[in-house]
Amino acid sequence: MSARFFFRVRTGSFRSLALGEGENVIGRDPGLWLSLRLEGISRRHARVVPRAGAWWIEDMGSTNGTFVNGERVESEPLRHLDVVSLGRRTDLVFVVPGDARPAAARIARATLTRARDGVVVELQAGETMLGRAPECAAAALDPGVSDFHARLERSGRALVVEDLGPGTLVNGRPVSTAALADGDELSLGGLEAYRVAIEAEPDPASPETPRRPPDRSDPNATRYEWGPEERQAIADLRRSLGRLR
Repeated sequence: MSARFFFRVRTGSFRSLALGEGENVIGRDPGLWLSLRLEGISRRHARVVPRAGAWWIEDMGSTNGTFVNGERVESEPLRHLDVVSLGRRTDLVFVVPGDARPAAARIARATLTRARDGVVVELQAGETMLGRAPECAAAALDPGVSDFHARLERSGRALVVEDLGPGTLVNGRPVSTAALADGDELSLGGLEAYRVAIEAEPDPASPETPRRPPDRSDPNATRYEWGPEERQAIADLRRSLGRLR
């Protein structure tokens, strides 16, 4: 899963960094995959890890947050030419050579419909557990299902299932982790089946149109708004990187 970041300090030059296998940590501490001693960046700020067939950016409890295309995220899959912002001066442009997929749409609503009885489970942002335990959403009825059989994680642009029990299937195929799509069939060990429904909305977030105004209460807070010259520089960089194949 070849991918790299083009690292750019605003108003400065940029360089290319290839992602290594496993955990790629970004922060102020020396010896990290990317060490940045810049304002607004925490000692261990964020990490990039492979998961469910994609690269994910995960905030590591940073003081000032991690942003993708102008929106604060906790854990989010990355797409070709996404812009990750850290601190007040740093942009990282994510590049997957040969990836021509369009930007991922934001999830407006996600549900599971249980095949057995038509019960609908609304999936909110964050974690949802599936299984027989009372704490699980629409607790499973089949006695062969584990108490905590699978975990769902909904982020801004992805819905991912992780197997925790004796088998989870997506469209009849066993998975350990998998990104779910609208219309998929999710099954707990072949015993309890659900139909996945995902309603998407176009994602307006981009370097040119930040989703929210910045928090100006902290002078070190991540600055994810761009001036006209910076917007043009980002647009030019994305166009040039978009031609990489």
